[in-house]
Amino acid sequence: MNDRIEISGRKYSKRVLRILTGGDNKSPTEDILLLARVFDNPTEFTYLLEDVLKLKKLKRVRYALLRMQVECQLHMNEDMEGYSRWLWIARTIEKALFGSLLLGGEE
Repeated sequence: MNDRIEISGRKYSKRVLRILTGGDNKSPTEDILLLARVFDNPTEFTYLLEDVLKLKKLKRVRYALLRMQVECQLHMNEDMEGYSRWLWIARTIEKALFGSLLLGGEE
């Protein structure tokens, strides 16, 4: 099974794109593709941080981050390390861009 898709010469996880887009079959926007790059390879977040912080505060970006947080909470027991990493990234980006979390989660 091919679980990756190539868009503009870069490969993305179909699952990550599905989560971020809410299953929308339209071509993902550039902001969603940037988020997908971060979630596909979390260790690259450090190097993509400036680009991520330049994202516009759009509803679709916030909803994408919210969907990722929900996905992580639902599947945390399957892969604690992986989903914890995704959850931390999603919350960090949401806090940095929007100043707070829609789902709370303040520790």
